[in-house]
Formats: sequence, structure tokens, C-alpha cells
Amino acid sequence: MNKNWLSLAKIYFSSTIFTLVKRLRLFSNPMILGTAAVLVALLAFQISFRLQRSDFQQLFMVYSLWFGASIFVFFWAKGAKRIYFFVSVGILLRAITIFATPQLSDDVYRFLWDGRLWWQGFHPFEQMPFYFIDNQLLTDDISCYLFAHMNSPAYFTIYPPVCQAVFATATFFFKNDISAAIIGIKFFLFACEIGSILLIIRLLIFFKLPLRNVLLYALNPLAILEICGNAHFEGAMVFFLLAAIFFFVKIDDGERKKSAYYVFFTAFFLSLSVASKLLPLMFAPLFFFSVKERQNKFYFILSFASIIFLLFIPLYSAVFIQNFGKSLHLYFQQFEFNGSIFYVFRAVLRAFLGYNPIHFLGPLLAFTAVFIIAAISFRKQTDSRHWLQSLLFVTCTQLFFATIVHPWYVLLPLSLSIFTPWRFPIVWSATVFLTYSSYAALPFRENLWLVAIEYLLLAAFFLFEKIKFDTIKLDKTGQNPFF
Repeated sequence: MNKNWLSLAKIYFSSTIFTLVKRLRLFSNPMILGTAAVLVALLAFQISFRLQRSDFQQLFMVYSLWFGASIFVFFWAKGAKRIYFFVSVGILLRAITIFATPQLSDDVYRFLWDGRLWWQGFHPFEQMPFYFIDNQLLTDDISCYLFAHMNSPAYFTIYPPVCQAVFATATFFFKNDISAAIIGIKFFLFACEIGSILLIIRLLIFFKLPLRNVLLYALNPLAILEICGNAHFEGAMVFFLLAAIFFFVKIDDGERKKSAYYVFFTAFFLSLSVASKLLPLMFAPLFFFSVKERQNKFYFILSFASIIFLLFIPLYSAVFIQNFGKSLHLYFQQFEFNGSIFYVFRAVLRAFLGYNPIHFLGPLLAFTAVFIIAAISFRKQTDSRHWLQSLLFVTCTQLFFATIVHPWYVLLPLSLSIFTPWRFPIVWSATVFLTYSSYAALPFRENLWLVAIEYLLLAAFFLFEKIKFDTIKLDKTGQNPFF
């Protein structure tokens, strides 16, 4: 009897609230949406200009409110006018964060260090930063300031040619002004972000997907903070990758006589994406095997290899490959942060071996990821939408098997998920912010309980989506009916 009354009470309460909201038209009221826009702007200002990464509790509270407000807008901003209005809000938020000093990451000081080395006659890949300080080759105040704020003075640089070109350009125009040089780098990334948003809109229209999907990226706090706020070059990588996708889907869809043109620009922008961050190299087989005509396959691989060679040849020196390889070695056998599968195996093996097995476990997981990625790439792609899902799962495979997953790494699956029915990367863009708890105190230390919460929530939502997709049919657009 009590259970029946409880069920009736729940039904009555739910129906009453629904009727009230419907009559008031709460979520269609422009004032409510306008208030949401102002709230998002205030939260973005607070987290970009007022808080330090050591203020984790406040950071996470503000970030959660910002994320919640962006999801609220996504659900209720119906109609093209409102969607474009909030796209403009997203662009405005990025413009505001350009002028904020990066608070959540100190990578930008390495960017400026590398850029200044070029103009002082040194190759950034030839020596570690401490070499120049110990040998008094760089003694000016700016170099000493950058060195003091750098997080990697004992490691070779890892940033590929597009990054190095932007670093050098920014420090050329602003040799003696650190703040101006940082803003210069951010302006490049801001332009990339505008390009990414425009490309997302064009691709959504091409695939006949809901236009409001663009808001999942345009208003996402992780994308805004990590790219225009913290100056991470995932922004350039995503932009060039989206441009490659834009031309790729036109190879078979457009006129036959233009296919060579589309193939070339696919290879061109994919090469630029690889030259921004090396990760998109894992997509090359999937692009190659998905090109249908043999002539276009040959043209793609020839163009891609040639452009990659031309982009990387300016960095070449006698020790470039050796030192670049040493930097990559760190990512597989020394560095560890926010791992998922790696942390599980590390805990099990450490219990038996008595030491951290990263020196062999890291490479082993990397080879496993390569094998899975190859299997996905060789699989026949039925259509462009299936191909986009394959891109998403290639990315997720790499991240799930990695030893190090910084929050900004999630931007790649986030941007790709917009064109698929999968929404677990959106959830990941919220939960990954928990990793900033590592910087709450000195010395920096990961809270493995929060890492576990991050991945358990992600796994739960992924399983929820998988079960739903297995039990119900997607709508005609191939979209997730729940998100």
C-alpha cells in the first residue's frame, strides 16, 4: 500500500511540475536563456581571471555550474536564431579568455622559451633548457623568468612544426613582452576556434544533423578554457582535422573531376593537424583505407607524405630525431597521469612485482592500442557517419590505453562525438576536470579516488548509451534520442 501511494505521489508531482513549466513556457522564455548566457559569462570570467589551479574546490564548483548551464542551453536553445546567438556567446567567451593569464597550465612558458631560442640562434630540439642557464648562454631577465616558471626544464621539447612556427612568430613581434607574446599565441588559437565552430556548422548541415549540436563544442567550458584560456594547441589540431574531414567527405560525394582536389586538401589539412600535435597521425590509415578509388589512394598517400616531409624538414638537425625520440620515450615509459586501463594494470602488477611496471607496461599498452586502431582502420566503413564513429573510437582507444591523459586531450574525442550518436565524451569533458585536484597542494599529487570517480562515471554513461543503442533504434538522423 505504501509503495502504491509513493508511486502515485511521484506521478502526481512530476505531472504537476511538467504542467506548470509548460504553462509558464519557462524554457522558451528569451529572458531565461539570456540569463543563462550572462551566468555562463560570469562563470567564465571567474574561472579565467580570479581563480588559481590550487583553488580546486572553487574551481570545480564554478566549472560544474558552467558545464551545467551550457547543457541547459543546449537542451532549450531551439531555433536557428537562438543557436547562432549562443554560438556568438561561445566566441565572445573565447575572446575574453584571450586576455587572461593561463591559470591552469604553465605550458605557455615553454612555448615562449622555444620561440625565443629560434631568434637567438639556437635549435629548440638540440638542448634541454637547463643547459642554456647552466652554461650562461641565456642570462637576460626574460629567459630567467621563463625558465623559473617552466614545468619541463630537464626535458627536450616535444612541440612539432606548426607549434614552433607560432611560438617563433609571437616572440618575434613581442621579444620583450611576455604577456603580449602569450596573447599573440592565443589569437592564433582563437582564429582556429572560430574556424572549428564554422566547420562544425558546415558538417552538421552536410550530414543533416541537428544544428544545435554545435553548442556542445561552442559552449563547452573545457574547450574554451584549455584552448583560448591555457593556450593548448589541441585547438589547432582540431581545426585542421575538421578541415580534413570536411574535404574528405566530399571526395565521393562531389563531382568526379574534383575528387583529386578534395583528396589533396584532405591530405594537406591532415598533415597540418599532425604538425600541430602528433596524435592525428593515427588517423592516416583510416583516411587512406576509406578512400575508394585506387588512383585517389595513391594521390592521398603521396600528398600526405610529401607535405609531412616539407613541414618537418625545417626542424631537422643532426640530433633532432634522437632528442625528439627521447621526448616521446617519456610519454610511454616515465610520465603517468590520469590513466585508466594503465592504472588498473599498474596496481595489479605492482602488488605482485613490488615496483612500478611502467617501463614495460606503457609500451605494451601502446602496442595493444596500435593493434586495435589498425583493426578499426582496416574494417570496411559503410558510410561517412560510420567512418566518423570509427575516428571517435580510434581516439578513445589511444586515450584509454595511454599512461598520461591531460584534460585537454579530451578535446579531440569531444569534437568528433558531435557528428555521432555517442555522448560519453561530453560527460568526459565534465569529469576530467576532477584531475585538477592534483594541483591543490604542493607537492603535486593525484587523488586516485577522484580519478576512479572520473572513469567510473564515464564507463557508466558509456554502458548506458550502449545498452540503449542495442535495445532501441536510433532516429533517422542517427542521433542519440536522449542527448
